[in-house]
Amino acid sequence: MDYLQLVSSDDKRASREEQLTAISRELKLLAMDLDIAVVAAAQLNRSNVKDNRPPTIADLRGSGSLEQDADAVILIHHETEADGSPTGMVQLAMGKNRFGAQTTIELPWRAHMSRVG
Repeated sequence: MDYLQLVSSDDKRASREEQLTAISRELKLLAMDLDIAVVAAAQLNRSNVKDNRPPTIADLRGSGSLEQDADAVILIHHETEADGSPTGMVQLAMGKNRFGAQTTIELPWRAHMSRVG
């Protein structure tokens, strides 16, 4: 699903945070009921960009339930030089992994092809 914050809710009286909490929970229940993986992209708030740091799961935008309901969260960070120019590398960090280790790997970023690896 690309991306989670674009999903609308029928409950117009609920706050957006409450709506995202309900959407996240429904996706979790769907995955459990059908025994499938649900892959959902989510926006981050801008604090990590402002602070010039890699994102954490606390940076997920909209609802704490996104990090609570997820079994795994992979965070993507384009590395930059001190002057802000791209290094050509991307960092993939397991911000959460309910069934294994949290680790970070670096891979080449091929911007001209929009490809990692």
